[in-house]
Amino acid sequence: MINKIVIPQQVNNGFLDPKSKKVTTREKAFEGFNRMKQQRYNDVMSHEQAHLSAAKHLAASGIHLDYDSNGVVSGGHVMINVPKPGTKNMSMKELEQNKADARIAREAAYAPAFLGGDAGELSGADKSIIAKASSVESITNGILQQKKCECQGCNSCKGIGNKLNISG
Repeated sequence: MINKIVIPQQVNNGFLDPKSKKVTTREKAFEGFNRMKQQRYNDVMSHEQAHLSAAKHLAASGIHLDYDSNGVVSGGHVMINVPKPGTKNMSMKELEQNKADARIAREAAYAPAFLGGDAGELSGADKSIIAKASSVESITNGILQQKKCECQGCNSCKGIGNKLNISG
């Protein structure tokens, strides 16, 4: 959750600096406010750019920023398409692509974590996409493994696709 940056408030003998919470001149208080406002913009923009860059072809939008009534960035987002889990009706190629897309979606949602600081904080939406994409990847991988076993007639899938071998 992003903390609100408040505009400097006038007090008895000056203005309250939003960062230091000390009384100062109007000019210095607003300089501090503008620095905090710019830092917030930089942090949110870096965070969203990390999502966008990592999302590749799964990015369904560009960067969208939200602003509060004081013109301070209050959040942002990039829409990322997370694929649906693979199905048994899909071809091996489709399953492989589905699994790869789920991995890209997961990595795109996690990408800002490497930035550190405020820019690297993952939101609830980021964590939700990570969980959803991880689940899709896991389900699709399981179906893919079953199909591989069926194709190869191996014993690794515990009865699925096993061939009966009667000899001698």
